[in-house]
Amino acid sequence: MHRPESEEELISSPGVEVRWVNLRKEGPKLPGDQAALLALAQALVTWNNNNAFCGRTGAPTAPMQGGHARVAASPRARVVYPRIDPAVIALVSCGNYALLGRQARWAPGRYSCLAGFAEVGETLEQAVGREVSEESGIEVDPRSVCYVASQPWPFPQSLMIGFMASAAPPDRSKAWALARQRLQVVQHMCTEEEVASTLVEELCLQQPRVDVTELEDARWFHRSWLSRRLSPAVSAGRDDSELQKDTASTASVDFSIPGSYALAHRLIHSFMSSQQQPGEGNSSFWKQDVREVDIDEHGTYKYVLLRLESKDSSESRLLVRGNCRAGYHKDVLELANELDADSTSQLVPLGGGRIAFNEENKTISIYGYSSAYDQAPHDITAVLVRRSYPFHTVSVSYSGY
Repeated sequence: MHRPESEEELISSPGVEVRWVNLRKEGPKLPGDQAALLALAQALVTWNNNNAFCGRTGAPTAPMQGGHARVAASPRARVVYPRIDPAVIALVSCGNYALLGRQARWAPGRYSCLAGFAEVGETLEQAVGREVSEESGIEVDPRSVCYVASQPWPFPQSLMIGFMASAAPPDRSKAWALARQRLQVVQHMCTEEEVASTLVEELCLQQPRVDVTELEDARWFHRSWLSRRLSPAVSAGRDDSELQKDTASTASVDFSIPGSYALAHRLIHSFMSSQQQPGEGNSSFWKQDVREVDIDEHGTYKYVLLRLESKDSSESRLLVRGNCRAGYHKDVLELANELDADSTSQLVPLGGGRIAFNEENKTISIYGYSSAYDQAPHDITAVLVRRSYPFHTVSVSYSGY
C-alpha cells in the first residue's frame, strides 16, 4: 500500500476523504481516549514547530524520543523538553451564588469560571486570588482556595489547575443593618431566616467590577437558577452548550457553559451538587416541582409574595406569583393554591403589589401594594426575581398603587 509523502498527496488520494479540522472545536465530540491522544499530538507538534533552534545558543535542534524532546546540534549537545504553562481556573462562590464570566470572543451566552496564568514567584493559590481580582474585582478569601483537579490544555501548552474558592468573608452585621433599613418602610411577615436567606445573602455579595480588557461580563448566578438551566441537559445526555433557551424563565436569554470535556464544567457542576445553604434543604418537601418565581414575562400586573408551608413540619419557602389575568390579588392566590399547594402544604400571603415586566428592555419594576394583603416587602421579592432573571435589571419602589 502506497504511503502518502505529503499532506497534499494525502488529501488528494483516490477514495480517501480527508479534511483538516480545528481540534479545539472537534475534540470534544470524540471519545475521551481519542481526544487525549490528539491533544498530546497537538501539544507536541506545536512545541516542535516552535523549538527548531536552541534558545540558548541558536543552534538548530533535531527531534528525539519520538518528538518528546529535541537536541541542539553543537557545540555542546543540549537536550530540551516541552515546557508547560500552569494556568489556574476557579469557581468562586458566595453562599448560594457562583461567579461566572465571559469573553467577548466566545459564543453568545457562553459563561465559564475565571482563569489565568500563574506568574513567576507566586503560588497557585495566590494566582487564583490575583486573577479573580484583576478580571472581576472580586476579592477571594485566600484560606478558602481548595484544589479540585487538573486538565492538560494543549492550546498551546497549558495545564489547567482547577480550584474551588469563596469570596472574601462579608460583613454580615452591615448587611443586616442595611436590610433592616430597606425593610423598615413596610410591615412585613417574613421571618429572620427568610430575610437572611434572601436580602441579607444578596447584600453580602461583592459587586463585580469587570476589567473590559479581559472579560466582557462577570456576574453572580444563584445555585437554583444554574440547576434549572443546566440539569436538564445532563439528564438528557446533551452537552450544556446545546441546551435550548429555558422558556419557563429568562426568555430570549441564551446561556451555556463549556461542555463535559472541560474542567470548568466539572467545577460548575460540583458547585451545583455541593451542600446547599440553610433555607434550601434536601427533604422531600423541598424536592417538589415548585418554581420559586412564576410570573408573566410581559405587561403590568398584580403579584403576591407567598410562603409555602409544610403542614407536618416547620419547613417553608418563599414564592412569587403574578399574572396578567388576575383582576385582584386574591385571584393570584387562588391560582397559586391550585397549582402549587397540595394536601401536605399550604400558602400564606405575605403581601402584594405590582410588577411591570419589559422583556424588550430587560427591566422588571416591582412597586405598589395590595388592599387585601397589605404591601409586600418588595426588596425580598426583588431578590427572588433577580435569582430567576439574572440578566434583567430589577428595580423597587414602595410608592404607587
